Amino acid sequence: MVTSSGGLTESTLKASQKTLFKYLSEMKGNTPKKQMFVNKLIKIFEDNMKDERVTIPLMKTIEMLLESGYLSENELSEDLKKIHSLTVQECNKSKNIVKLMGSVGVFANMLAYQDQELCIKALRSLLFLLYHTFPKVRDTTAQKLYTSLLSLEEYEMIVPGGEDDYDEAVDMISETDWSLPTKVLRESTQAKFYAYFGQTVKT
Repeated sequence: MVTSSGGLTESTLKASQKTLFKYLSEMKGNTPKKQMFVNKLIKIFEDNMKDERVTIPLMKTIEMLLESGYLSENELSEDLKKIHSLTVQECNKSKNIVKLMGSVGVFANMLAYQDQELCIKALRSLLFLLYHTFPKVRDTTAQKLYTSLLSLEEYEMIVPGGEDDYDEAVDMISETDWSLPTKVLRESTQAKFYAYFGQTVKT
């Protein structure tokens, strides 16, 4: 189911997603059952670590579930922190652009949760990928971070400086040419951009 709903074949993908959403809709209001479902995803992740045939569609499936709001209960935040950790481990030192871009979707959709620890973890991962060596990864990260920030009802957890910093951060994402060389981007924007989110650049 995971490899189908997160796969590349559109007809299979649509049918699998429809079935998966129907299954999750039947769990509405049943948080313990959703926790069992998320723990199955975690088990799949743990058992197939570094097996990209499984982990890439798995991350796409997780992104889809987070984006849809089917896993919006605050009680799931601890499980989502585990998914964050596994995603970081899976992508650590990876040069697979498809996999790295898949992780961006997972991290970006975690920003909507009301658990500050989860949001900060996801934000730090996004900031790292925003200055990645690969231009496609930077561009995808910028797009998804921009969209996530615009959709946030409350941004104070990740932008402690308030509305001005939030507006400037959003403007910087949209106005920066993320195809520029990484060295240029780091020198011209990184420290300032990190500061908007109350973060410092690790040297």
